[in-house]
Amino acid sequence: MAHEDEFPILVAQEGPLKGQRWSLSHGLMVGRDPTCDINVQDRPGLALSCTHHTYYRRCDC
Repeated sequence: MAHEDEFPILVAQEGPLKGQRWSLSHGLMVGRDPTCDINVQDRPGLALSCTHHTYYRRCDC
């Protein structure tokens, strides 16, 4: 089994989540919905759907 530090990470660069990190060792859902792995709150000028994007891990072994 691979270790968490063997995978790329997603790092929030700005806003309320700035500095938070998420390992891409598994699928992650990003959006406004509270059930998303990365929950992005509404802000003026930010157009983000409830389930805006999903990252999938794919093994090309």
